[in-house]
Amino acid sequence: MEQAVPVPLHRGPALWTAAAVAATVIGGTLAVEAAHPDDLLAGAGDLAVAVAFVTCGAILWADHRTGDLTGPLMVATGAAWLLGDLADGLALLHRGPLVQLLVTAPRGRPRTRTERLIVLAGYADAVVAGVADDERATVALAMLVAGTAIGRWARAGGVRRRDRAVPAVCAVAIALGLFAGAIAGAEHGAAIVWCYEAALVLIAAGLFADTRRRRAEEVVSKVVVDLGTAADGGSLTRALRRAVGDSSLLVGYVLDGGRVVDEQGSPLELPNADAERTVMSIEADGAQAVLVHDRAALQAPGLSESVAAAVRIALENVRLESQIRARVADVEASRMRLLVARDAERKVMSTRLRAGVDDRLESAGQVLSGLEECLDPLVRCLPEELDSARATLARFAAGLHPPRLEMGGLPAALGELAETAPLDVDVDAGCGRLSADVELAAWFVCSEALANAIKHSGATRVTIRAERADQWLVVAVADNGRGGAEPAAGRGLVGLAARVEAVGGKLALDEPPGAGVRLQAWLPAPERA
Repeated sequence: MEQAVPVPLHRGPALWTAAAVAATVIGGTLAVEAAHPDDLLAGAGDLAVAVAFVTCGAILWADHRTGDLTGPLMVATGAAWLLGDLADGLALLHRGPLVQLLVTAPRGRPRTRTERLIVLAGYADAVVAGVADDERATVALAMLVAGTAIGRWARAGGVRRRDRAVPAVCAVAIALGLFAGAIAGAEHGAAIVWCYEAALVLIAAGLFADTRRRRAEEVVSKVVVDLGTAADGGSLTRALRRAVGDSSLLVGYVLDGGRVVDEQGSPLELPNADAERTVMSIEADGAQAVLVHDRAALQAPGLSESVAAAVRIALENVRLESQIRARVADVEASRMRLLVARDAERKVMSTRLRAGVDDRLESAGQVLSGLEECLDPLVRCLPEELDSARATLARFAAGLHPPRLEMGGLPAALGELAETAPLDVDVDAGCGRLSADVELAAWFVCSEALANAIKHSGATRVTIRAERADQWLVVAVADNGRGGAEPAAGRGLVGLAARVEAVGGKLALDEPPGAGVRLQAWLPAPERA
């Protein structure tokens, strides 16, 4: 019975978020009761600001894959807001992380000297005695925050400008609130506080939604990049895990009959409907896949649709790659069939030459053998010319298909090739018997290299080596000629390379300085059945 692949749980981010919100609600309730025992509306406003910032920040912080500080800064802003209810000296403590959040958005890290100075000024306004209570310092800080955020938005372009738009609006809103609080009289204090708290809640929600939108777009970009640069064919599961931040995410493929398997082909067990994980079904051009993930992993606006689109692209790529592989296999099979058919024709032609023309030449030689005493010199040389013609015919027939290759294997055929060559040929072939197509390809490599050495290089010596290395037959033919071989210039080496590739091998030509030409081939070498 097949064993299903277990689906791990992914509770960490959800538990962290729930714990942070629960602590904020409990601690905030106690803090606002102590600070506003007779004013429930003021206490509710304080608690709403704290819960909004901590909840949104905790969710973003739990999604730790991006490494930015937006989530931590929002949590710090909400926590600092509650601390202000415990002591009057901490009432403005939230301004420090809030200024950093708005001035350095969307990553939360200051990158320029100006940004660092303004962030430092924000923390100074929040904690340094005398500065926080100075209305002029507060107004200056408000103008700096708004001006910097607007300037960063105006200088940016494209996607970066869109990412800075919401923080710029939020910075302007905060600046207006700080400015109004600094110049308003005491009679308007309660209304200013309510407006400021409402603005803070809206800012928390706006930053949260904008960050989730941006991260959803980043997920798609990461998935596309990961799939496009994966040299090993690309693991969609790994790419999605990195992009989404869910280390337990799994991709399954639905086979005929409804069976679901993972990328390795192992059965995949889908979670129950009431589990903490969920299943998303994705279809593309008749293919169906499922995405098993944590329920909280794809909650960002548009994220699930974006991931589904990336998976559809991957499915389409798999389909196209399968079609390409099938067509390449068809081409290779067709080329192999043509090669086998051509070798069969060469073998038949070689046999006919030996059985037909050679026999007739032998009969003619027997007839002419009685003319050795003839006085006519032309007649006396006929037997010698006939023997030369028979030898030439034998070499030609052997070039079409060497009969000794079938009888004695590659070592015997290479030995015969060396014996008939008009130069010194050193053969070392201890490879044993191999499959017929590999032996024939190896023989043609040696025959073609030897013919080129004789015709073109002016070589006086050729060495032929054929040995097995692991699952390969390595054939090397080297001469001491002048070199200058050009594979693209003639049909011999081009056709030879096609023959070698047809049996699953590869061919290489090397010309070491002052050392002639070296032709080397690697051929698959399973034992001959």
